[in-house]
Amino acid sequence: VQGGIQKGVERALRWMMPALFIMMLLLVGVGLSMPGSMAGVRQLLLPDFSMLTGQSVLDALGLAFFSLSIGLGVHTTYGAYLPNSEGVLRSGVWVVTLASLISVLAGLMIFPALASTGIDPTAGPGLTFMTMPAVFSHLPFGQGLGVIFFLLLLVAALSSSISMLEHLVRFTTEEWGWSRRGACRVLTLLIMASGIPVSLSFGPWSDLTLFGKTIFELLDYLTSNLMMPLFGLVLTLLLGWRLGDAILPAGLSPTLRLALLWCWRVAAPLLISGILIRGIM
Repeated sequence: VQGGIQKGVERALRWMMPALFIMMLLLVGVGLSMPGSMAGVRQLLLPDFSMLTGQSVLDALGLAFFSLSIGLGVHTTYGAYLPNSEGVLRSGVWVVTLASLISVLAGLMIFPALASTGIDPTAGPGLTFMTMPAVFSHLPFGQGLGVIFFLLLLVAALSSSISMLEHLVRFTTEEWGWSRRGACRVLTLLIMASGIPVSLSFGPWSDLTLFGKTIFELLDYLTSNLMMPLFGLVLTLLLGWRLGDAILPAGLSPTLRLALLWCWRVAAPLLISGILIRGIM
């Protein structure tokens, strides 16, 4: 981030994202080769429409909201770097398509291995740090595969952290006149310091709760269930009813212009309101 967009962020992500993809494909291949893995594939890919409810749809929308980092200001920041000739709609389609592909690969990486070992896939966050190592311990070259798995998590976390730090740095440099180097250092120290109590909530401070939640659970709830949907709702209402047709490119067809305005003014606010209400309940 300190190096800027082209010399820093792009240079890092240019090797981090292909590495992430290759490691995922390797682990998908390992998972599919395990005995009984096809049961996990069926569980992941074959729909059971009897289980489809309004609540599950809202849960899926909430997951999409979170996994695409909507409502954090990230897309607004990176969109500002795009030239006017770059179609935002096309970029949006690419982002959603690649994110969906990675999600399916993640499922193919996890579910076959769980089915093969008989482990419950609803184990929660502990699934990653306790269950998966146990799975790898029963595989040939399991220790090496475990290292690859956690390297994959590290790369995924770093790529997300880079994108989220950039828009904070962009704000402080433009609005407050900080240097990029100074903004990176100060913000990184603040973020690392604020992460200490979050980390301790998994250990020595696990009994310290507020509203029945640990520090991590409370911050996760406030961010994912309240702040992100609320910001997304305000943004769509601003786009649809205040800025409206004036911010759409001149070359769009009348049908597409009407569809986007209808989405901003009606469809998106209703769906995001459902996510917000579901998160509060």
